[in-house]
Amino acid sequence: MRLILLPKKITMRSLNRYLIKAKIAYNGKNTDGFRKFITHRNKYGFSSLESAASADYHRIAELVISEARSAFGDDKIGFREFIND
Repeated sequence: MRLILLPKKITMRSLNRYLIKAKIAYNGKNTDGFRKFITHRNKYGFSSLESAASADYHRIAELVISEARSAFGDDKIGFREFIND
């Protein structure tokens, strides 16, 4: 399961279902596994946030940021690195 290279037909509903499955697979959002999932880079070096933003998927980018904020919790440095990297 990777949130990378989003197809043009993705909907917020299907993305939410996908994220729910990831949360179950990684036993919650604030886990190392989910953080690795949300920060994973594809073979071209793009994160899920960069992929969504570059394709003008603003609502999806906002959702990825929200999920990352939850995943990083009190780790402000890790969250900043995810946003700025």
